[in-house]
Amino acid sequence: MLGLTLPTLAAPAPPDFQREVRPLLSRNCFACHGPDEHARKANLRLDLRDAALAPAKSGQRAIVPGKADASELIRRITSPDHNKLMPPPETKKHLTPTEMDTLRRWVASGADYQPHWAFIRPKQAALPKVKQTSWPQNAIDHFILA
Repeated sequence: MLGLTLPTLAAPAPPDFQREVRPLLSRNCFACHGPDEHARKANLRLDLRDAALAPAKSGQRAIVPGKADASELIRRITSPDHNKLMPPPETKKHLTPTEMDTLRRWVASGADYQPHWAFIRPKQAALPKVKQTSWPQNAIDHFILA
């Protein structure tokens, strides 16, 4: 009975890749680990999921979905060693604790990469049911009449 009266504490939703994660990676990581193969460092590409999950020559993986502590990305952004810290101090880019937590939660939740909305094929909506079935002349009329 007590459980019915107390509010439940739900785990926070995973960070939205397009709204929260991609901008963080773009701002702080893509200059060295993004699409520009001439600027890319350590042969690490974080803008593509398959590349980010692939093992490096060392065997380490930048991102291990569902395992933030096993992910080199998380180790590097939280490293106390300035020689290992990412982004490197000389770039003058720094992640806030909130941004680090966002990346940690994203990796822990499975590191889902979502394509940009413009590349997602629209799904056709079901036509709404209408009472005057003789009135609609085409599909749009169903939405107008509903």
